[in-house]
Amino acid sequence: MNLDEFLRMVYGLFMGTSVQYIKPANRYVFPTKVVEVDKDFSIQLGGTSILGYIKTGETNLLINPGHQKAFDKFVQAGKLEAAEKVNHLILTNFFLDNVHFLQACENPIEKVYYPKSAEFSMKKLFAPEVLQKFSFEEIPVDEELELTVEKEVVKIKHANQSYSASDLYIVLPERKLVFLGGLFYNQIHPVLRIQEGMDVRNWIAQLEKVADAYSDYQFIPIEGEVATSTELQLFIEYLKALINPEIEFSYCRKNFDWMEIPSHTSLEENFDLLRGIAKNFVSL
Repeated sequence: MNLDEFLRMVYGLFMGTSVQYIKPANRYVFPTKVVEVDKDFSIQLGGTSILGYIKTGETNLLINPGHQKAFDKFVQAGKLEAAEKVNHLILTNFFLDNVHFLQACENPIEKVYYPKSAEFSMKKLFAPEVLQKFSFEEIPVDEELELTVEKEVVKIKHANQSYSASDLYIVLPERKLVFLGGLFYNQIHPVLRIQEGMDVRNWIAQLEKVADAYSDYQFIPIEGEVATSTELQLFIEYLKALINPEIEFSYCRKNFDWMEIPSHTSLEENFDLLRGIAKNFVSL
C-alpha cells in the first residue's frame, strides 16, 4: 500500500466517504421494495442503489444491481432467476457495491458496460484469481453509446470529472426516464467522492445540462425515491449551497434536513468537507 492509498484508507475509516476501503458488510443496506413500472420494466428501491431491470422477449438489461444482499432480494421477488443470463449489465460507477456484486454474482453475464477511467479497471479492482472466472465482454464507455434491447433504445452517456472522475447515466427515451446513478441522491445526503476525482462545479453544470435537456422526464437517483425535475433542481441547489461561502450552515439545516446514510453521510460532514475545500481555494 503506497502513501496515497494509505491516506485514502484512513480518510474513509474516519470520515466514511471513501467507502472503497470499507468492507461491504459495513455499508447500511436500506429496506428494499420492487416496483413494477410496466410489464417489461421493474425497479427496486432501497438497497445501496436503485436497481433497474428491463426484460423484453429473450433479452434483458440490468442497471446498478448494488450490494449483493439487495440483489438477492430482487431475485427472491421472482423478477430475475438465480441462474438466468444477464445480457446487458450497466454499472454507472465502479465503486464498492457494484464491485461486490460482480465478485459474488453467480448469474452468467454477457456484456458489462462501465465508465472508462484511468483510476478504475477490472484489472485494478479484482485479484487475478477473481478475474479468471469472468467470461463477459467488457465495454468501457467514455462517450455516448446507444444499444437496443429488443426494440427499445437505451442511451448510455458519460459524465467526466463530476461526481467522480468518470460516471455513466442512462436515458430511456420511450419511457422518459433518466437513470442518473451517483450523479443524483434524492433527499439523501450523498457519499462524496473527493478522493476519486470529484469536481463539484462540473457536477453542478452536468446536472443543469441534464435537467434542461430532459425537463419532462423522471429521474432515478442512486438512492432515494424516483424524482421529477423539481427534486433534481433541489439537489442542484444543495450542492451550490455547500460550496457558497455566503450561505450559513443554519440555512442548509433548514432547507436540506434530509436522510443520512448511517455511518457514511451527514449534512455536517458534507458541509464541512466542501466548505473547507472551497475556503482553501482547492480546485473542485
